[in-house]
Amino acid sequence: RRSRALCGVAACAAVLATGCGLRAFLLPSGGGRRAALASAGAAVLGAASARAEDAPSSQFIKTPSGLQYQIVQEGKGIAAESGDLVRIDFDEYLGGFGEKGKLFFTTGYEIPIEGGTKMWKVRKPEKNIIGSDANLKGLNEAMTGMKVGEKRKVMVPPELGFGAKGGVGVPPQSTLYVEMEMVWNARSGEGYATGSPISPFQ
Repeated sequence: RRSRALCGVAACAAVLATGCGLRAFLLPSGGGRRAALASAGAAVLGAASARAEDAPSSQFIKTPSGLQYQIVQEGKGIAAESGDLVRIDFDEYLGGFGEKGKLFFTTGYEIPIEGGTKMWKVRKPEKNIIGSDANLKGLNEAMTGMKVGEKRKVMVPPELGFGAKGGVGVPPQSTLYVEMEMVWNARSGEGYATGSPISPFQ
Protein backbone atom coordinates (compact mmCIF):
# COMPACT_ATOMS: atom_id res chain seq x y z
CA ARG A 1 0.00 0.00 0.00
CA ARG A 2 1.28 3.43 -0.89
CA SER A 3 2.79 5.25 2.08
CA ARG A 4 1.25 8.59 2.87
CA ALA A 5 3.47 11.64 2.71
CA LEU A 6 5.42 12.32 5.90
CA CYS A 7 4.85 15.61 7.68
CA GLY A 8 6.84 17.11 10.53
CA VAL A 9 5.13 16.92 13.91
CA ALA A 10 4.86 20.69 14.15
CA ALA A 11 3.38 21.03 10.67
CA CYS A 12 0.87 18.26 11.33
CA ALA A 13 -0.17 19.86 14.60
CA ALA A 14 -0.78 23.16 12.84
CA VAL A 15 -2.99 21.52 10.25
CA LEU A 16 -4.91 19.39 12.75
CA ALA A 17 -5.58 22.39 14.97
CA THR A 18 -7.48 24.13 12.19
CA GLY A 19 -9.97 21.28 11.79
CA CYS A 20 -9.37 21.29 8.06
CA GLY A 21 -6.81 19.98 5.59
CA LEU A 22 -4.29 21.50 3.22
CA ARG A 23 -6.70 22.24 0.38
CA ALA A 24 -6.72 26.00 1.05
CA PHE A 25 -2.98 26.08 0.44
CA LEU A 26 -3.36 24.59 -3.03
CA LEU A 27 -5.20 27.55 -4.52
CA PRO A 28 -3.12 29.91 -6.68
CA SER A 29 -4.20 32.96 -4.65
CA GLY A 30 -3.61 31.42 -1.22
CA GLY A 31 -2.52 33.64 1.66
CA GLY A 32 -0.26 33.49 4.66
CA ARG A 33 -1.36 30.12 6.02
CA ARG A 34 -0.34 28.45 2.79
CA ALA A 35 3.08 30.10 2.91
CA ALA A 36 3.52 29.03 6.53
CA LEU A 37 3.21 25.38 5.55
CA ALA A 38 4.92 25.59 2.18
CA SER A 39 7.86 23.52 3.36
CA ALA A 40 5.59 20.80 4.72
CA GLY A 41 3.49 20.86 1.57
CA ALA A 42 6.56 20.31 -0.56
CA ALA A 43 6.74 16.75 0.74
CA VAL A 44 3.27 16.13 -0.61
CA LEU A 45 3.11 18.29 -3.70
CA GLY A 46 5.25 16.99 -6.56
CA ALA A 47 5.25 17.41 -10.30
CA ALA A 48 2.78 15.01 -11.86
CA SER A 49 1.29 14.39 -15.25
CA ALA A 50 -2.12 15.90 -15.88
CA ARG A 51 -2.89 13.08 -18.30
CA ALA A 52 -5.75 10.85 -17.14
CA GLU A 53 -4.60 7.24 -16.99
CA ASP A 54 -7.75 5.65 -15.65
CA ALA A 55 -10.40 5.19 -18.33
CA PRO A 56 -14.03 5.29 -17.14
CA SER A 57 -15.52 1.88 -16.50
CA SER A 58 -19.05 0.56 -16.29
CA GLN A 59 -18.73 0.75 -12.50
CA PHE A 60 -18.53 4.53 -12.62
CA ILE A 61 -21.63 6.68 -12.86
CA LYS A 62 -21.26 9.75 -15.07
CA THR A 63 -23.33 12.80 -14.17
CA PRO A 64 -24.49 15.50 -16.63
CA SER A 65 -21.67 17.78 -15.43
CA GLY A 66 -19.03 15.25 -16.46
CA LEU A 67 -18.22 14.08 -12.93
CA GLN A 68 -17.76 10.33 -12.58
CA TYR A 69 -18.06 8.38 -9.34
CA GLN A 70 -18.15 4.85 -8.02
CA ILE A 71 -19.63 3.82 -4.66
CA VAL A 72 -17.00 1.57 -3.08
CA GLN A 73 -18.77 1.10 0.25
CA GLU A 74 -22.39 1.82 1.10
CA GLY A 75 -23.20 4.16 3.97
CA LYS A 76 -26.22 4.48 6.23
CA GLY A 77 -28.63 7.12 7.40
CA ILE A 78 -29.66 10.28 5.57
CA ALA A 79 -28.23 11.40 2.25
CA ALA A 80 -26.19 14.60 2.51
CA GLU A 81 -27.70 17.73 0.97
CA SER A 82 -26.49 21.19 0.01
CA GLY A 83 -25.95 23.21 3.18
CA ASP A 84 -25.08 20.21 5.36
CA LEU A 85 -22.01 20.44 7.58
CA VAL A 86 -20.03 17.23 7.14
CA ARG A 87 -16.59 15.75 7.69
CA ILE A 88 -14.90 13.92 4.83
CA ASP A 89 -11.73 11.85 4.67
CA PHE A 90 -9.88 12.63 1.42
CA ASP A 91 -7.00 11.17 -0.55
CA GLU A 92 -6.57 13.07 -3.83
CA TYR A 93 -4.31 12.09 -6.72
CA LEU A 94 -3.14 13.19 -10.15
CA GLY A 95 -2.88 10.65 -12.96
CA GLY A 96 -4.89 7.84 -11.36
CA PHE A 97 -6.11 6.36 -8.10
CA GLY A 98 -3.75 5.06 -5.43
CA GLU A 99 -0.44 3.65 -6.63
CA LYS A 100 -1.27 4.59 -10.22
CA GLY A 101 -1.28 8.26 -9.33
CA LYS A 102 0.59 10.98 -7.46
CA LEU A 103 -0.84 11.99 -4.09
CA PHE A 104 -1.20 15.77 -3.79
CA PHE A 105 -3.69 16.15 -0.93
CA THR A 106 -4.65 13.94 2.00
CA THR A 107 -6.37 14.21 5.36
CA GLY A 108 -4.08 11.43 6.60
CA TYR A 109 -0.65 11.95 8.08
CA GLU A 110 2.20 9.79 9.34
CA ILE A 111 4.23 11.10 12.27
CA PRO A 112 7.54 9.38 13.06
CA ILE A 113 8.14 8.51 16.73
CA GLU A 114 10.81 6.68 18.72
CA GLY A 115 13.59 7.83 16.45
CA GLY A 116 11.64 6.99 13.33
CA THR A 117 11.34 3.29 14.15
CA LYS A 118 7.56 3.56 14.41
CA MET A 119 4.92 5.65 12.73
CA TRP A 120 1.71 7.08 14.15
CA LYS A 121 -1.16 7.33 11.73
CA VAL A 122 -3.42 10.35 12.11
CA ARG A 123 -6.54 11.00 10.07
CA LYS A 124 -8.27 14.33 10.46
CA PRO A 125 -11.39 14.41 8.25
CA GLU A 126 -11.92 17.78 6.63
CA LYS A 127 -14.92 19.86 7.68
CA ASN A 128 -17.01 21.05 4.73
CA ILE A 129 -20.30 22.80 4.10
CA ILE A 130 -21.73 21.18 0.99
CA GLY A 131 -22.38 23.78 -1.69
CA SER A 132 -19.91 26.30 -0.27
CA ASP A 133 -17.96 28.40 -2.77
CA ALA A 134 -14.84 27.50 -0.75
CA ASN A 135 -15.04 23.96 -2.17
CA LEU A 136 -14.20 22.80 -5.67
CA LYS A 137 -17.38 22.43 -7.71
CA GLY A 138 -16.65 18.77 -8.35
CA LEU A 139 -16.26 18.00 -4.65
CA ASN A 140 -19.52 19.78 -3.80
CA GLU A 141 -21.25 17.53 -6.31
CA ALA A 142 -19.39 14.42 -5.13
CA MET A 143 -20.34 14.97 -1.48
CA THR A 144 -24.01 15.51 -2.27
CA GLY A 145 -26.00 12.34 -1.66
CA MET A 146 -23.34 10.60 0.41
CA LYS A 147 -24.26 8.84 3.65
CA VAL A 148 -22.13 8.39 6.76
CA GLY A 149 -19.74 5.51 6.21
CA GLU A 150 -20.02 5.72 2.43
CA LYS A 151 -16.82 5.57 0.41
CA ARG A 152 -16.53 6.82 -3.16
CA LYS A 153 -13.98 7.02 -5.91
CA VAL A 154 -14.49 10.17 -7.94
CA MET A 155 -13.00 11.48 -11.17
CA VAL A 156 -13.25 15.26 -11.26
CA PRO A 157 -12.77 16.82 -14.73
CA PRO A 158 -10.67 20.01 -14.96
CA GLU A 159 -13.67 22.29 -15.35
CA LEU A 160 -15.00 21.09 -11.97
CA GLY A 161 -11.56 21.14 -10.34
CA PHE A 162 -8.69 23.62 -10.61
CA GLY A 163 -9.42 24.38 -14.27
CA ALA A 164 -7.11 26.22 -16.66
CA LYS A 165 -5.18 27.95 -13.88
CA GLY A 166 -4.28 24.84 -11.93
CA GLY A 167 -3.13 25.06 -8.34
CA VAL A 168 -0.01 24.61 -6.24
CA GLY A 169 1.39 21.28 -7.42
CA VAL A 170 -1.65 20.78 -9.68
CA PRO A 171 -0.97 21.44 -13.39
CA PRO A 172 -3.59 23.27 -15.49
CA GLN A 173 -6.36 21.14 -16.96
CA SER A 174 -5.76 18.28 -14.50
CA THR A 175 -8.28 15.54 -13.86
CA LEU A 176 -8.45 14.84 -10.12
CA TYR A 177 -8.78 11.31 -8.76
CA VAL A 178 -10.40 11.41 -5.34
CA GLU A 179 -10.96 8.65 -2.78
CA MET A 180 -13.33 9.92 -0.11
CA GLU A 181 -15.36 8.75 2.88
CA MET A 182 -18.08 10.66 4.71
CA VAL A 183 -17.52 10.15 8.43
CA TRP A 184 -19.97 12.63 9.98
CA ASN A 185 -23.07 14.64 9.16
CA ALA A 186 -24.09 17.34 11.64
CA ARG A 187 -27.72 17.28 10.53
CA SER A 188 -28.19 13.67 11.62
CA GLY A 189 -25.48 13.55 14.27
CA GLU A 190 -24.27 10.25 12.85
CA GLY A 191 -20.59 9.40 12.74
CA TYR A 192 -17.72 11.05 14.60
CA ALA A 193 -17.22 14.79 14.54
CA THR A 194 -13.57 15.26 15.46
CA GLY A 195 -11.59 12.62 13.58
CA SER A 196 -10.59 9.00 13.89
CA PRO A 197 -8.47 7.67 16.75
CA ILE A 198 -4.70 7.79 16.47
CA SER A 199 -3.21 4.33 16.03
CA PRO A 200 0.38 3.06 15.85
CA PHE A 201 1.62 0.85 13.04
CA GLN A 202 4.93 -0.28 11.59
